Amino acid sequence: MEIENIQGVIRRIDYILTDSDVDNQSCQCIEAVENGTYGFSVKVKEIFTQTGKRRVIYHYPKLSIENLYVII
Repeated sequence: MEIENIQGVIRRIDYILTDSDVDNQSCQCIEAVENGTYGFSVKVKEIFTQTGKRRVIYHYPKLSIENLYVII
């Protein structure tokens, strides 16, 4: 996993971040993966209803380590 790849993914997720924010977030991601300090239990549950159908959607917060790990 190269830092340039992670930076590209973070930039695509949130293009408003500054370069230093992207660098910090990518370093945190690499450290979390190396140390194993991520957990996939931090998912967010949302319920959407449309035309009588109920859908339960699970997702990870936008810039969480878990979301970046899944994308990369």
